[in-house]
Amino acid sequence: MELLKFELKKLAGNRFFWCFCSLLFLLNLWTIRERVRTDFPAAESVRAAYQDFSNVPVQEQEAWLAEKKEKVGREPEYTGNSFAEIELLKGMESEFQQIQKYEEYLDEMQEKADQMTVVIFSNEHTFAYRNARKTPAVFEKLRGLELKAEVSEGVETASRAEFTDLCMLFAVIALSYFLVFQERKNRLNILLRSTSRGRKNLIRAKLQSAAVVTCFLVVLYYGTDFLYGFAKYGFGDLSRPVQSVTMFYESPYRMTVGAYLLVYLLAKFLVCFVISLLTMLLAQSVKSSAGFLAATVGFGVVQYGLTAFLPEHSYLDFFRSVNLAEYIKVYPLVEKYHNLNFFDYPVNAVFIFAVVILITAFGLYAGNQRRFCRTARERAEQEQGGLFQRFRIQKTIVPALPFCELWKLCIGQKAVWLAFLLLGGAVLLSRGRIGEFDFVEDTYRSFLLEQEGRLTVEKMQYFEDKKTEYESIFHMTPESSDLTEDEIRTKQSNAMYTYSGFMKAYQQAEYVQEWNQKNPDKGLPLLYGTGYEILLGEAAPGYTISMILLCVIAAVYAASVTLGGEYDLKVMKLLRSTSRGRLSLLGNKLLTAGLFAVVTAVLIRIPVFLEIEKRYPMNMWNVRIQSISAMSWITGDFSIAEYVLFIQAGQFLGMMIVILAVMALSMWVKDTVMTMVISSVLVIFPLILEWYGFAKIHFFTLNGILETQRLLQSGPAVIICYVVIFVLALPAFCIRQFYKMCRGSR
Repeated sequence: MELLKFELKKLAGNRFFWCFCSLLFLLNLWTIRERVRTDFPAAESVRAAYQDFSNVPVQEQEAWLAEKKEKVGREPEYTGNSFAEIELLKGMESEFQQIQKYEEYLDEMQEKADQMTVVIFSNEHTFAYRNARKTPAVFEKLRGLELKAEVSEGVETASRAEFTDLCMLFAVIALSYFLVFQERKNRLNILLRSTSRGRKNLIRAKLQSAAVVTCFLVVLYYGTDFLYGFAKYGFGDLSRPVQSVTMFYESPYRMTVGAYLLVYLLAKFLVCFVISLLTMLLAQSVKSSAGFLAATVGFGVVQYGLTAFLPEHSYLDFFRSVNLAEYIKVYPLVEKYHNLNFFDYPVNAVFIFAVVILITAFGLYAGNQRRFCRTARERAEQEQGGLFQRFRIQKTIVPALPFCELWKLCIGQKAVWLAFLLLGGAVLLSRGRIGEFDFVEDTYRSFLLEQEGRLTVEKMQYFEDKKTEYESIFHMTPESSDLTEDEIRTKQSNAMYTYSGFMKAYQQAEYVQEWNQKNPDKGLPLLYGTGYEILLGEAAPGYTISMILLCVIAAVYAASVTLGGEYDLKVMKLLRSTSRGRLSLLGNKLLTAGLFAVVTAVLIRIPVFLEIEKRYPMNMWNVRIQSISAMSWITGDFSIAEYVLFIQAGQFLGMMIVILAVMALSMWVKDTVMTMVISSVLVIFPLILEWYGFAKIHFFTLNGILETQRLLQSGPAVIICYVVIFVLALPAFCIRQFYKMCRGSR
């Protein structure tokens, strides 16, 4: 107990850890505030409407809804807007009707199961047959539940907390770093192990401290989500069945809303504690700060990749569902009934969750103790008998300083493995969904590629004739044609699939025609521009941000470990005392980090560009940029190729500024992991927030220079302020810090 108190006291006095946790807390609070603020209808309106609705007797609630819908046009009571009022009452009515039909839903589940087992699955030894037979018996226990139509948004807001999960992951990584790795990095663990209680008792105290702090962070972060959801929407009657909440309508578990919220917090703690045990084991296994951070983040990326890319209905569904990236969400376990395919036998996902989490927790707890309590002889034997020991390079001679720095970054700091990982992420990104490739886009593509080139009178007449043809189909009647009503309806339905895509192509042709009439000396061709719009970030902005995010991760990592590695080894003062240890060394480190970031960014862009070119042909690079209708605001005389290169150059300039800023931060922090963590919060987190839809953060961070296209669309005042602050002042400040470092004590 005494060791536990000292470990907790040591953590309580670590200002870097608590400053980082506080920053994550503020980011999470701001994120949930923005998410609730952008909800439609407004949270205040939803809460007021449900408060009045819950005060009405159940027998009169349907009549109350009908009365409120009749008054919408005259006096919208809750939102002050007729359209928002209609949407609010429509959602309430839908939820009310759904609750009233819950018994019918249970009957339907039984009927579907009987049909599936009799008609579709004749083989009784398959997973599908056994799953269909098992499911109705689970829902049969729910008969007789009295659901209540009350506000669901508060519970849903508290449950769907993906960004809070991300903040919690970073907080747990920081906890393991300060609790275990920092002592190992400073060689204090050798001294601690030599004491009377420095092995098993010490690691137990550290593990218990991790449990206490993790519990506190879970209550702090997720409790904030609960309080905000309760303050804005309310939770309604906590004693009502959880099926009363819209998102848990298909839940097979007989529990109240209050019980669900308690189980939710308990499950969150268990998963987060398992993650903390895992990161502590990694902290004892890797030797460098960069390796620890790369291992933890890489493991998280692999877990998320299993969830995102493995097929759902297959044997692989087991690995897709049984991983920490899925378990940390918690609410999918309760949201629907889900059985996993375990050798053709359906096994409840919640049962597997409990077994996997408990076994993993005990296993990692024992593994941490075993790893920490190893003797010096055991460690030496394991290191000498390692699988890759025979392949290790015993001696490497690098003649020149630039090549030496490049070797240290790529091989010594494992940056080359990060590059391969990011390149794999780019390949997965390119294989994913790019833009909205549906019937509309397919039709738009076929029409424009067929007529692409100089817009002639014949081409414009072709579009006019096509438009007239579509209009005649939509205005067709049995009297004006030889077709029946069913045949006309079928023909109109088929035409609707292509009409939207054609109108998009027709509007592009009209835009080009209007431009050519106003600017006869600067004529534009008819162009299929979706591929160019994706490259510029006009179409599929989330896809563009994802690609930029991969490039920025490479830049942040390279800049952090280049100087941070020397500070970690306590050799920075020694290096600065040598003949080439100041300006020359710093210049080579900047050059090395920039070269690695640029080469990695180019490699990341290659598979993405090839996939965009494959899906959205781009055949006219030398025409004016205004040929793309989304670029009509540009006044300069640029070709598409020149403008795309300009935007890409702006992004590379942004990466160089990021490298300068991160290296200047590394000089101040003097620690690799802390530099990476702070840089992630300042550079990577804003990109993630923008990917989530918070566009306003764009103008207050380095996102602006990384997304040059959006910056150019801003007003002149915004551009000037941004350039002065982030393009001139920030690099000047960083260069000033480098100058001070080179001068040293002088």
